[in-house]
Amino acid sequence: MESPHPRNCVVDYIIHHYAFTVNGCRFTDSFGRQAGTCSRSAQGLFGVPELSAPEGFRIAQETALRKADELVERVCSMPPGPQTVAIFDELSDSLCRVADLADFVKLAHPEAAFREAADEACRSIGTAVERLNTNVELYQSLQKLLADKKLVDSLDPETRRVAELFMFDFEISGIHLDKEKRKRAVDLNVKILDLSSTFLMGTNFPNKIEKRLLPEHVRQHFEPAGDHVVVDSLHAEAPDDLVREAAYKVFLYPDAGQLQCLEELLSSRDLLAQLVGYPTYAHRALQGAIAGNPETVMQFLEKLSDKLSERTTKEFEMMRGMKMKLNPQNSELMPWDPPYYSGVIRAERYNIEPSLYCPFFSLGACMDGLSVLFHRLLGISLHAEQPVRGEVWCEDVRKLAVVHESEGLLGYIYCDFFQRADKPHQDCHFTIRGGRLKADGDYQLPVVVLMLNLPCPSRNLPTLLTPGMMENLFHEMGHAMHSMLGRTRYQHVTGTRCPTDFAEVPSILMEYFANDYRVVHQFARHYQTGQVLPRSMVSRLCESKKLCAAADLQLQVFYAALDQVYHGQHPLRRSTTDILRDTQEKFYGLPYVPNTAWQLRFSHLVGYGAKYYSYLVSRAVASLVWRECFLQDPFNSTSLSSPTRVEPHFFSVAHRGPDCSALGSSTTGCFTRQRPDQDKLHFAESFEEASLESKPLITIWPNSHLKHSSPHRHCRQPLWATSRAHRVQGSGHLRLRGVQCLSLQAERPHLGASQELEAGSKSLTAGSGAVGRQEGHGRTPFQPEGGGRALPPGDAGTRRGQGAHAHGARSAAEVSFHRRLCRRPPFRFGPRL
Repeated sequence: MESPHPRNCVVDYIIHHYAFTVNGCRFTDSFGRQAGTCSRSAQGLFGVPELSAPEGFRIAQETALRKADELVERVCSMPPGPQTVAIFDELSDSLCRVADLADFVKLAHPEAAFREAADEACRSIGTAVERLNTNVELYQSLQKLLADKKLVDSLDPETRRVAELFMFDFEISGIHLDKEKRKRAVDLNVKILDLSSTFLMGTNFPNKIEKRLLPEHVRQHFEPAGDHVVVDSLHAEAPDDLVREAAYKVFLYPDAGQLQCLEELLSSRDLLAQLVGYPTYAHRALQGAIAGNPETVMQFLEKLSDKLSERTTKEFEMMRGMKMKLNPQNSELMPWDPPYYSGVIRAERYNIEPSLYCPFFSLGACMDGLSVLFHRLLGISLHAEQPVRGEVWCEDVRKLAVVHESEGLLGYIYCDFFQRADKPHQDCHFTIRGGRLKADGDYQLPVVVLMLNLPCPSRNLPTLLTPGMMENLFHEMGHAMHSMLGRTRYQHVTGTRCPTDFAEVPSILMEYFANDYRVVHQFARHYQTGQVLPRSMVSRLCESKKLCAAADLQLQVFYAALDQVYHGQHPLRRSTTDILRDTQEKFYGLPYVPNTAWQLRFSHLVGYGAKYYSYLVSRAVASLVWRECFLQDPFNSTSLSSPTRVEPHFFSVAHRGPDCSALGSSTTGCFTRQRPDQDKLHFAESFEEASLESKPLITIWPNSHLKHSSPHRHCRQPLWATSRAHRVQGSGHLRLRGVQCLSLQAERPHLGASQELEAGSKSLTAGSGAVGRQEGHGRTPFQPEGGGRALPPGDAGTRRGQGAHAHGARSAAEVSFHRRLCRRPPFRFGPRL
């Protein structure tokens, strides 16, 4: 067996220097200097000089918009040719570089002034992009190129494909409409952008309820706020049935303003789709996706649901039996029960208490494992770099250079790993800058951010990860490697900028590696004794994830089906709550709870509108890739018939154009937004089988609302400290089983512009070694990618597209962890996701 690759500088750095105290204590970095000081001159965020102060966003946006005007004028005045496509891509890049960066900052920066300035920059560029979407002269400059057969035949395959994608994006944006209708399309897009922002904020607001309305033993589980307590999650892992029930009913209590916002958002999307020539928004959103149309998606979901039905019923009976054993007076299984009781069953049968595993998964050890895996599989090394003053937004953010053994520097990863006050509780990947080949022959290096919510280390105790946290780390690193290795000539198709229903494949694939003992034993060592994690413990953990897997997958099918119905035929014949009730009854099996509105917390409706099914498809594809390429040997770097390493075929596309030979156009082609042959794909038949075979591990609920009640949960400032909570009081009814009827009413506060929200989240279920997460979507011509996908409710994954999640020491039933990936609702030079 090949010996493990020796630790490089980044691993030693993380192991020995991540054990610092953030609050007011000095720490020393690996260069021997006090962190926060540097011999180099101060810069702005991510090295952008203008962003040393909030006012710099206005300068950056104005510069980008001026450059965009210049590029539009140039491309419209020049004869068609290959340079037309290059200028289109440069135009896209100039807008995305500001909007993507701002999209991250408005979510994650600790200072309100920066968040507000970034939010304004996002809106300004988003509005400009919508106008470009319907610029007839700009469209005609591209049309002239594609209408000239001789010119088209002279283009290399990658340039031709990118040109076709730009044209496709124009067409679904309504470029064919008359002037008045084009203006209407722009207005609708801007309205949808505003409604999306408002809805996303609302998905994450906690609710308040008067203390007197809850029994004392229940209210002590929630954060106090004067005469109220704050319910900011579903508390799905709380052992007390009444605590989970109260959290479910209070947190999901319907809010009239949020309900109106959702209905208006869905209606506006439908109006836009019909305006540009599509019967429904789902038909428009799925143009360019692997599935192709909503009929195929629903066929896939219905077939998968039918195959899961019997297994799901048996698993629900197993959970009822456990509930009867622990709570014989009330054994009816309710929607707030499966995460907890499935976790209890797993823990009881396999003895997988997370505290037994945490000492083996220190952050340094896990980074060591990633370094070994990437070096042996991809020829990649990670090197720590000292950021200059002002380059990062928090002192504990680390900067990693990604270096290939033959290609050299590939890009940069900023690691924002630790919890802090007001930081979104989400795990996600953000693209800050996409890679592309510049006119001078240099390659513009990609820049990404990985955001986790790990507990802060202390002087004597390193950051210890639960198995779920470790898997999340591998998942998000999968997105980062996709961004680093997905190198193309054009940024429009670089990295994760591929069809939504394929973007999660690399990250989910990484979860298989995280659950394979041949990989885990390379790094999982006790942080004090150095003992290797016993193989039996890894085996128990993996086997436990197969328990209740069908019920977990069935929940994801329900979410995906609900998303399809909401974006189907309009006007909706019933309220969104009635549709939720009926869809839950058809696709899930547990009863709807009156006076709740889970859809108002479903943040993935924004970033993954009509595309939530993507998690299921990506997991199925990842399962196929794992079995075909890595099941026999997870370190097999030649398994994809690569001449040297894996990345030329799976993760990356060379500058000269995509190479689809290794995996076939139905898989690898998706990395460059190539449309697979729908006839060959047999979408529903192929993927429903693969989804079942992938043996989902656990459920990831939408948003970060499944917070457990661990006393170790790190939260220096509760969400309600800035008056973000909705109040629950007055009339209405909250009936806890066996407890008196409580009256409630939700009251929503004014939504401030500076409030941060997670964007696009993800909910995933994992497969026998891997879980699904969220990220990725196809981009239109000048659509900034924005950041974190991820994750479903988490959106199964979670926040802006999903909610925030808090990770601390997990309870025994470690069932839900939220992941979120990389993107925000994009501003697209074309339709918005």
